[in-house]
Amino acid sequence: MTGEAAIDYIRSVMTPLEPLGDPLPAEGFLPGGIKVVLFDVYGTLLISAMHGIPQDFGAAPSGPAPRRNEAMRAVIVALGEVLPGTAPTAHAAKAERWAEDYDRLIATLQDRRRAEGVAYPEIDILAVWKEFLATHLGEPPGYFLENPSDDDLLHHVSLIHECAIHPVWEMPGSLDLIKELKAAGFILGIVSNAQWYTPKMLEALLGESLEQLGFDPELIVYSYQHGYGKPAPELYQQVIARLAARGIPPQEAIMVGNDQVKDIQPARQLGLQTVWFHRDNRTIRFQRDHHLLALSIPSLVISEWPELARRLCLPT
Repeated sequence: MTGEAAIDYIRSVMTPLEPLGDPLPAEGFLPGGIKVVLFDVYGTLLISAMHGIPQDFGAAPSGPAPRRNEAMRAVIVALGEVLPGTAPTAHAAKAERWAEDYDRLIATLQDRRRAEGVAYPEIDILAVWKEFLATHLGEPPGYFLENPSDDDLLHHVSLIHECAIHPVWEMPGSLDLIKELKAAGFILGIVSNAQWYTPKMLEALLGESLEQLGFDPELIVYSYQHGYGKPAPELYQQVIARLAARGIPPQEAIMVGNDQVKDIQPARQLGLQTVWFHRDNRTIRFQRDHHLLALSIPSLVISEWPELARRLCLPT
């Protein structure tokens, strides 16, 4: 399930969400001369209703137990539909056991990367499912790597699982803001902990592809493509290097995100201006390491997109 089929599926299963909590007054300021706006995805452009974002480094549990088990049950049912006679019966005990095994596998793969010296590892979710299904369907370890026809199966089950465990919806006003920024000539990019389905989620819920919306493909950096998760500086360094090649210094770009730890502190430390988007109480994250607190103070705190438009001197 890729391409339009993935987008159609997302649209068929996602239901509207609203941010939790009341908007707060804006604080801080942005300097003039901003040319580039970089966004986080989950908790920023999209409402994320999962307890702990699945790409969160070190977050092995794939969600609260009831939702986690139900998501795995949906996967087992889907396997029974596409691999008749192969997949096991989708009863509750089986789903719970598979969900526990899945979380354990992610933790093992993350620990393996940490042992290699990667402080904030990101695992490609398709690699997780390759190993998981090979084990749980009785196939040899390399089976899903050596059979390209099964690539669709891996996309299929990973998307079903993600949609079941991680409800998302457009953050109010995201689409309008993106269109305003594009019309005003800002260069748009994304730096996000993400998986293959993240751009599909955005396209499904915002109505157009990122390229159609005006995002610069060279300035879209997803964690799964690089093996690092935020707050690893490598993801921001990728964008900063690409901006430098265009003669744009980091202080002429802003990073907009909901997380002081992953979005604000590493971006500010590398010279980017920062905007802490403080809209949804489910996903706001504070810096609790007092040694890093000074580096985690954003240039601007906002909780509504029209305020960012106003601060960037867009017509409102």
